[in-house]
Amino acid sequence: MVLGIGNVLMTDEGVGIRAAELLAERVPKRVRVLVPGSIGPSTVAELSGVRRLLVLDCVDQGLAPGSIVRLDPRSILDVPGSASAHEFGVRDLLVLAEHAGGAPREVLVLGVQPAGIRPGVGLSREVEAALPVLVEAAMATVAEWTRGRTAPSRKAVRPSPG
Repeated sequence: MVLGIGNVLMTDEGVGIRAAELLAERVPKRVRVLVPGSIGPSTVAELSGVRRLLVLDCVDQGLAPGSIVRLDPRSILDVPGSASAHEFGVRDLLVLAEHAGGAPREVLVLGVQPAGIRPGVGLSREVEAALPVLVEAAMATVAEWTRGRTAPSRKAVRPSPG
């Protein structure tokens, strides 16, 4: 399952939703793409029976704006806060899913370091430039997972200028 989270009314926080929408057009039909926007109790229920979860989100790690961030479950749990720009983040989702007995066996968060989060529609120049890189990284992960391999655990890369 691919989960795109964020808020398109808060500039760069909408990158996870935009990426998931683009990805949904390209992944095999057996890969479910869910775009709830924010994470809540109903999202926990959606994880029941899911073996692999790829989360696309805006992730503030203090890197250069537009950097692509990969976080595995251990990294998510070790990051101060929720590793997300949201009040209820990915870490919270995984903890609740574990308590509900339905946490996925494999989880990977692919995110983009925001340039800023403020009221407004549209992504910053840096995050907009990183969007295709994020989608390609997500496609590579989906391709690896559908072939039965696991994705790399954590890596931050800067998109090439262009």
